[in-house]
Amino acid sequence: MQAIVESGLGDYYRFRTEPAQFGVIPDKLAARLDEVGVFDEPEISERYLQPVSSDDPARSSELVDVNLSVEGMRCGACVWVLERSIAALPGVERSSVNFSSGRASVRFDIARLKLSDILRRVAQMGYSCAPFDARERELALKRESRVHLQRLFVAGIATMQVMMYALPAYLSGDGDIDPSHESLMRWASLVLTTPVLLYSAVPFLKGAWLDLKRREPGMDVPVSIGILAAFFSSVWATVTGTGEIYFDSVAMFVFLLSGARYLEWAARRRAMRAVDDISAAAPETAQRLVGDELETVPAARLDVDDLVLINTGERVPVDSVVQAGHSDVNNALVTGESVPVPIGPGDVLAGGSLLTGAPVQVRVLRRQAASTLSVIDRLIDRGATEKPRAVRIADRIATVFVTALLVFAAMVWLVWMQLDATRAATTAIAVLVVSCPCALSLATPAALAAATGDLLRSRLLITRGHALETLARVTDVVFDKTGTLTTGAPTVSGIQLAQGWERSQVLQLATALEMGSTHPYAHALRQASSVEPTGADAIAELVHLGYVAVDLEHCAGHGLAASIEPTDSARFAFYVGSANWCGVTPETAHSWQAADDEQARAASEVFLAQRSLMESGGGLEPGAPVVLARFLISDSLRDEALSLVRGLIQDGLTVHLLSGDRLPAVQVAAQSLGIAQYTAGVTPTEKQAYVAKLQAGGATVLMVGDGINDAPVLASADVSLAAGEATALARTAADVISLLPGLEGLEPLLAKSVQTMKIVRQNLAWAAIYNVTAIPLAALGYVPPWAAAIGMAASSLLVVSNAQRLWSRPGSVPVDSVRQPRSRLWNRYIF
Repeated sequence: MQAIVESGLGDYYRFRTEPAQFGVIPDKLAARLDEVGVFDEPEISERYLQPVSSDDPARSSELVDVNLSVEGMRCGACVWVLERSIAALPGVERSSVNFSSGRASVRFDIARLKLSDILRRVAQMGYSCAPFDARERELALKRESRVHLQRLFVAGIATMQVMMYALPAYLSGDGDIDPSHESLMRWASLVLTTPVLLYSAVPFLKGAWLDLKRREPGMDVPVSIGILAAFFSSVWATVTGTGEIYFDSVAMFVFLLSGARYLEWAARRRAMRAVDDISAAAPETAQRLVGDELETVPAARLDVDDLVLINTGERVPVDSVVQAGHSDVNNALVTGESVPVPIGPGDVLAGGSLLTGAPVQVRVLRRQAASTLSVIDRLIDRGATEKPRAVRIADRIATVFVTALLVFAAMVWLVWMQLDATRAATTAIAVLVVSCPCALSLATPAALAAATGDLLRSRLLITRGHALETLARVTDVVFDKTGTLTTGAPTVSGIQLAQGWERSQVLQLATALEMGSTHPYAHALRQASSVEPTGADAIAELVHLGYVAVDLEHCAGHGLAASIEPTDSARFAFYVGSANWCGVTPETAHSWQAADDEQARAASEVFLAQRSLMESGGGLEPGAPVVLARFLISDSLRDEALSLVRGLIQDGLTVHLLSGDRLPAVQVAAQSLGIAQYTAGVTPTEKQAYVAKLQAGGATVLMVGDGINDAPVLASADVSLAAGEATALARTAADVISLLPGLEGLEPLLAKSVQTMKIVRQNLAWAAIYNVTAIPLAALGYVPPWAAAIGMAASSLLVVSNAQRLWSRPGSVPVDSVRQPRSRLWNRYIF
């Protein structure tokens, strides 16, 4: 927003405060639609558009993602219409709209379509739309809340007054009231109900008009038909002095329905706030160093390698590396670890971290759009906009339900015209009013929104729409070992050396190879190297040995290799990693392991080997390895791992352990935790195959991991969790991200998923039972319009209120979420 203001375009936001116009676009609206072209300006659009890479090289590489804030949606039909309308634009690859969060996610080709074209299309459909901005969104929510309450107040006051005039008619018999007094009360009721129709009922009437124009009847259509039919039939009865009036029913219905929708809107707002808090955490501005001067600039304008000054109490605007100064930083927003961590030159800071110590100078690593906080926000938004199977089914049923209801109401009117014409209109109105498609459409989204917001407040981020639904029917849980079940803080517990090599020398070589790696074992080697007395720089050590060219190769789950071109001998390579990666034969490995004691057998091993490179078929082939050293690396199990695994087994889940580590280390860990299914020495590809085999047998698999080598299997599992301090790639591939330390988030996550689907089933059952019971009773003439109004509003309120039970005290675990054992066939087809 600051970029817009600085560009002299602050008047644009007047567009968002005006109500949308419909039908033929007036000149004023056309002028406002032209103003959205401001978002096509590069300095503004770069803040909202996130480039994405296409998997297909033949396709356009100019795909971008944008998140939009949409106001004015009233039901699931609005979502369906918006998605279809946006998807019809040329260049749109996909569009997804979430009713609960009021946000839309669109991926499109910037070479074929402009952002302003999307905004114009949404505005022409009758909705207010702009690129998502957490701070602007909060202002819009306050305006929307004020309007909701104003409409509710008008309807409430009018309802009380109209009921005062209607009460004598209900309590007296025919002819008991003087005709002049009765006429006065009718006209007074008409005067009081008219503002309700022209102001409080406008959202329903406007929504119905739009639905009819699109030939897609939504839930506002039967509501509006019922309101208008009751009002105008009452007007006719008032003017002619004959027949029944239903002004009290009209006013009461609008009041109750407005109240129900306000409470439903407030519930959605509560869930949205949890998401928006993360979006708003990143500072809007930053202090950039230009020479010796400080200038305040929008954080979105920071570029790679810019120098920024961060003062005490400020959040880091973008991912950066400390350039000068020592301080402490709180990473609770990013990693869940609330204890301040000391930082100094060379340490990397994630965007959104809070500086709690002295000011520091940092150098920008990534622009705001690619920063950690922005990535997390986009992942959360992806989860909010994706629809699970239960929501898609409910939306389809609700759409068909409305059409069928209109046909049924018409048939009821025709039948009653033959039986008793005086009751035909009353009965048909009652059928339209008593029906509650809202309860059906809100049953699942309301529950998922509440559960997602509650989990987000507890530092568990849902990044895929299907996650909660799938978690509730998980049968198998697969764990990675290193960094997931273990603390992720391994240490070098022993080093075996080949003849002629020194401890400091092999540590420096291993550190040189592992320099850019984020694997826990790489950290262990670097830590061991840093405390060695020699402390020589790793690359300097290579140069000292005459190794002038280093060509690094990394293989996830195996290790690293560096091709070396000495000045005075044949080319060779250093390998560091597993025995298989280094080419170490089982016989050779056993010879190094022969002297292992019990503690050493439980440790992981990393080999450092040297292999000659020989010309073969136009390339270089490594020869037989010469082992230079064997590092023993120990990592303790997490404190919560044992109780967690026991709890999962008690819940009837099958627990598996997959690790690329050697068998003795994996076996010790599995036996300590009571895991019967474990496999050692597996590659990322083999992990995928293992999970695929479980899925082929009917299992619903939850994969829990934290590293780069876990990303493929996290993506291929039915549902996945990036636990603890997971890598960026693992977080991107996972369906749920835990910002809690270690595995603390898994148990409450599974409990919440079971509780959520229980609430969903309750809501759907209530919606079905209510409509199946209430509509026939109304058709038979047993439900007067005023009772129909109360029933409809109460049904919607019940669904929303039941969903709010999913909000729990921060840190608490649902107590009514016992997992019921199910067959694998059941889990595949039932939610």
